[in-house]
Amino acid sequence: MVSCSQPTSGFFSYERSRNDRNGRYEYRYKDAYGETRSVYSWRLAESDSTPKGKKNERPLRELEKDIIRDLEDSVNSYTAHRTTLNSFYDAYIETKYELKQSTRTNYKYMYGKYVRDEIGMKNVAEIKYSDIKKFYVHLIRDIGFKPNSMEIIHTILHPVFNVAVRDGFIRSNPTDGVMAEIRIDRAAARTVHRIYLRIIDLLPLETAVYGAAWHRREDRRGPWASVGGLRF
Repeated sequence: MVSCSQPTSGFFSYERSRNDRNGRYEYRYKDAYGETRSVYSWRLAESDSTPKGKKNERPLRELEKDIIRDLEDSVNSYTAHRTTLNSFYDAYIETKYELKQSTRTNYKYMYGKYVRDEIGMKNVAEIKYSDIKKFYVHLIRDIGFKPNSMEIIHTILHPVFNVAVRDGFIRSNPTDGVMAEIRIDRAAARTVHRIYLRIIDLLPLETAVYGAAWHRREDRRGPWASVGGLRF
């Protein structure tokens, strides 16, 4: 076992060892509450290879750096990596006593139907900006969400992540800026569509008819119909 100390932070210590039971490397430390925690990986460094038949995990030294950074910034990532978005939402909605009953009912319906069994199943620390955008695009493209419905979903999720940030579970809110980017993507898609229609207007009749038929045959998924992954 190799024992290491962290002189800059007195509230935690750690050990890096080869765990005898399963052969993985172990990183053991004390969190801000004095609880002993451990994380494991089959690899110590990025250059190490994963044993055959084992899950490819992040190297222990990368996990170690993240944990030290979180501890120094008072971010409770241990809990955040083990608590789903659903759990955070359930706790959050119970505190919103000022909501009208009709608004609360609508929020619960929208969350239960579209979020709970999708991104709601993920641990809150694992949800990134790209995950939120992918989820929003899925609602628009596959479910057929209109702007008003998207605003409701965003209005539900954004404050849930804000509370997680303020309570020290995550460092930043992954929903910040997503709706603005989606609005830009949709505006760009509409511009491309207008250009396409203008080109069709300028083409000879036979070519224009062929182009329109091709456009329908592509099921509106062709290069004229999509920008940033969004249909219009």
